[in-house]
Amino acid sequence: MKYTFNLLEKSLIEAMKDNKKIAQFYKTLMNSNLWLVVSSEHGASDILIAEHYVQTMKSAAYRYLPVFSSKYPIEQMLKDEKTVCVSFKDMLPVLNEEIAILLNPDTPLSKLFIPEEIRMLKEDQNYFKQ
Repeated sequence: MKYTFNLLEKSLIEAMKDNKKIAQFYKTLMNSNLWLVVSSEHGASDILIAEHYVQTMKSAAYRYLPVFSSKYPIEQMLKDEKTVCVSFKDMLPVLNEEIAILLNPDTPLSKLFIPEEIRMLKEDQNYFKQ
């Protein structure tokens, strides 16, 4: 089966090729749904209330929340994991300064959102607008 990129993935590819398209990527992200791996049998609304239900990764600098732009990479890499689909806008308010988002980890369409970027998006500030 051939995979077709969704709007968010296409926008990320365009931003990687041309930094003038970064603002459009952030705009697309704000209107996108993301897939999260969860550690228990809870629904999306529970995830937003109780952050400890989602699986995170840790490094010396950050705690990372791995999210996916589609279910396809999860099905390829994490077949047995429970996932939920959550709107990025709904997820954004519950993120704190100690967590970074890792979009599509271990794929060619990987993007790290550091806490400063998350803060920018929470404040509805897109510093890349032209």
